[in-house]
Amino acid sequence: MKKLLFLHSVLLFFVLTLSACGDDDLIGIGGTPPEFTIEKHQFAAAGGNIVTKQTKLEKWIITSIYTSPSEQGDIVIKNGNITSNGYEDYVGSWYRVKRVGNDSIEITVDSNTTGKERTLIVMTSPYDNLDTNKTLFFTQEG
Repeated sequence: MKKLLFLHSVLLFFVLTLSACGDDDLIGIGGTPPEFTIEKHQFAAAGGNIVTKQTKLEKWIITSIYTSPSEQGDIVIKNGNITSNGYEDYVGSWYRVKRVGNDSIEITVDSNTTGKERTLIVMTSPYDNLDTNKTLFFTQEG
C-alpha cells in the first residue's frame, strides 16, 4: 500500500510540474523565432535593396551572416562571444545588412559583375534564445 501511495505521489508530482510550465519555459526547448515579411528574395544582377519587417517579436537580434561564394571577412558570426548587440550594420564586399529601428532589416546588394550567382544568408534569433532562429535567404543573379 505504501509503495502504491508513493508511486501515485511521484506521478502526481511529475504531472503537476509539467503542466505548470509551457513549452517555452523548458530550457533548450521551444521559443518563438522571428518572422519577417520577406524571408527569401532574388536580386537582379544590377543590385538593389529591400526592407523586410519583423512581425512577431518585440526583442530580436541578427546573429550571423554568411555569403556564398565565401570571401574573407564576409562570414560574420557574432553570437559566439556576444560581441554584437544585434543592432550593428554589417558591410561586406558586395552587401550591406542594416538593422532599421526595432522592426526591420534593410538589405542592399551592389551590382554583380562576376557572372555567377551569389547568396547572402542572414540569421536572426529572439534576443533571449539564440538556439531558436529564423534564416533569411537572399540570392543575386550573376
